[in-house]
Amino acid sequence: MEKIEIGKIVKPQGIKGDVKVLLFADDDFNLTVHHEVYVEDNLAKIQKVYSLSDGCLGVKFDIINTRTNAETFRGKTIYINKSAINLKNGRYFMTDLIGKKAVLTDGTNLGKIVDIQNFGSADVLYIKGVKQILCSHIDGLIVNASKDNVVLDSEIFSRGAVYEN
Repeated sequence: MEKIEIGKIVKPQGIKGDVKVLLFADDDFNLTVHHEVYVEDNLAKIQKVYSLSDGCLGVKFDIINTRTNAETFRGKTIYINKSAINLKNGRYFMTDLIGKKAVLTDGTNLGKIVDIQNFGSADVLYIKGVKQILCSHIDGLIVNASKDNVVLDSEIFSRGAVYEN
């Protein structure tokens, strides 16, 4: 079983054991459809999820029943089984892209994707080949991903790539 990090408990929320959760997943991820997650190594059932005004979520877990108990979970990481997440067509886990060869639709081999970072407005792919390439992930950039390769749209790539020595 492979677990994916999806968020972090920021602090207690109220007096009944609810916690404030900062979600790391993108907008497509809906925590309300999942019934179980891991808080560090503890399996936790989700009893309630609600939105907070600052973009975080309020969550009630079965393993946290009081504010004092919730305080002990401050800063703890939340994970979910990777197999429990259904990705929409054209969506990929970042971890599944790292280490794959990046190839353009025109056949150009760019090198290997060595990292992906998020800078708020977009994810940036770090591709290491003859030169290091930084490329903003623009919608439609990734055409498909196989076991060994990630195929990038040549035209979209040309609009979002920066080359470094």
